Amino acid sequence: FGVELLVRTPFEPNHFLARVTARSPGDALAVSQIYHDIALVESVYPNFLGGAIPSGTTPDGERFSITENPAAPVGATIPFDPLFSKQWHLQNTGQLGGIVGADVKAVDAWDFTLGNPNTVIAIIETAGFDLSHPDLSANLWHNPGEVGGDLVDNDGNGLVDDVHGWNFGGTCLAVTDPNSVSHTILGSCGDRNLGTGSQDHGTAVAGLAAAVGDNGIGVTGMCPQCRLMLIRTSSSWYGKLNAFLYARDEQVSVINASLHMIVYGPIATAIVSAANSGPAGIPVVFSVRNKGEDECADFFTSLPEVIAVGSSDNHDRRRKNSGFGSCLDLLAPGGLPDSAPGITTTDVTGAPGYNPGPLDSSCMITQGPDQAYTFCFSGASAAAPIVSGIAGLLRSVNPTMTRQAIQKVLEETADKIDPGNAMYDVNGFSLTYGYGRVNAYEALKGTVDVTPEPEEEDPDVEFGTRLGMTTLSGGANDQAVANLPGGGPFSSPILYAALFPANHWMIEGQLGFSYTSNSSAPNESRIVAAIQPAYLLSGSSVPSAYLGANVAARRFDVGGNVSTDTGSGIALGYRFLPFSFLAVRTEARYRYWFTDNISEFGVALAFGVVLGTTP
Repeated sequence: FGVELLVRTPFEPNHFLARVTARSPGDALAVSQIYHDIALVESVYPNFLGGAIPSGTTPDGERFSITENPAAPVGATIPFDPLFSKQWHLQNTGQLGGIVGADVKAVDAWDFTLGNPNTVIAIIETAGFDLSHPDLSANLWHNPGEVGGDLVDNDGNGLVDDVHGWNFGGTCLAVTDPNSVSHTILGSCGDRNLGTGSQDHGTAVAGLAAAVGDNGIGVTGMCPQCRLMLIRTSSSWYGKLNAFLYARDEQVSVINASLHMIVYGPIATAIVSAANSGPAGIPVVFSVRNKGEDECADFFTSLPEVIAVGSSDNHDRRRKNSGFGSCLDLLAPGGLPDSAPGITTTDVTGAPGYNPGPLDSSCMITQGPDQAYTFCFSGASAAAPIVSGIAGLLRSVNPTMTRQAIQKVLEETADKIDPGNAMYDVNGFSLTYGYGRVNAYEALKGTVDVTPEPEEEDPDVEFGTRLGMTTLSGGANDQAVANLPGGGPFSSPILYAALFPANHWMIEGQLGFSYTSNSSAPNESRIVAAIQPAYLLSGSSVPSAYLGANVAARRFDVGGNVSTDTGSGIALGYRFLPFSFLAVRTEARYRYWFTDNISEFGVALAFGVVLGTTP
């Protein structure tokens, strides 16, 4: 029936994964039905990816074109978004004439994580954003300290209603202060208007980083469950300085800046301050320019604290207009060959953006009448947010991973594409390709601990005996006795059992007993029992000092005259294991007996047999 056998299932005999081809009499569902009617076939079923829907429609009835994903590995996370098949930068199946696999391996990386709502990617742009975009609005960061719309600076940061971010390109306002000499001080700069003016570039960048995924509409972002903080700067350098400081103070997870500027000291200081802030720092991702020139002299991409990103095409080659130089760190997909566009992402809803509708059919994507998506975004401005999204995935699985460690793992796991032209050196670096095209799956695989958790083991148990000396003071008389068989009043041999329920804890039970039969004096029997929990400073499997508390009770019977008493005290000791089965302890102890008012000081040497798993 024209099917192609792809994989023989290793766990079941005569079980295969097959793919329908152009020679097949129908789609996967139809061919499955044909095989089902053959008596020799035991079972057959379509290999659905995600939810099953009628071919060629979205849940809302809109038409779209389904592209098969033959390159998807078993278990790969395929989002249920109709334009995902056009996002070759996430999964390149050869669409648009590209090379299969010339992508960032997103679907494999998503098997580790889709991101986390606590992971916030700050998008710094000169212009605005489409805040109401259906593939962005649900992923917008919401300032936990602000109440939107109440016109009150709830979090006290000087910015009124900075719910999703701030527009630092607005006017700086002076407010009255009766305590100042001039009666005025500088108030907040900018406003909360993030959605005014041009919105196309910021909307496209934000969608590449973290558009909502698997929602049945449009596209998916690189970190589809991360959150987007939107920051607008206009052309103001002061606004750009404040943008990085704002992101720093809000302790975002990643900062993306798809913009180009000559190095300006105060802004550079703000960038470095943001990158080094907090216990782990913040990865700051910049795009290089699209002029095919050296980027490492006068631009912010030259800062060591910045991850500088250039663009590659769907053939895994550097795009010829992508910037280069010794400061270039990585490439990421940024368009088709020869500087042509070709990155599919979010666009301004309704109003003309990169997708002007019928005016330019080459950029038109049929996704309803709102023109909310574009096929015509490109360049390093597209490549940078893809890398920022991957950094967001890394921060999602390990929030304490330092920005230096994130940059290192991105560089070390990048694919060395086009080695003939890149000419990577012995350290894997190229002046034109950086450390290669970023690989999200390898970066996540090298970061996520996939080692299965060890099975719980039964706690160790130790049995043994204690030998030692004890001095008693107070009461009827002072004594010094040996804890040996046949000794004085407190000298009965002491047996013990110790349980180790956790690595640093030891709970010990002690029992001392003796019986003396006398022909000329009353017979004597003595029982002393104690419980002693202790904390081992270094753990139970290595030599360790320990500190414990001791609670005891005793019963003496001398010729039928019975006396009882209780006591408590502390113990300080040292335990080591010369062999895996033998424990040796030295211990000093103080205990006070309440009824007889006796203070007991003792030293002991203990030998025990260990049963369990302690090495």
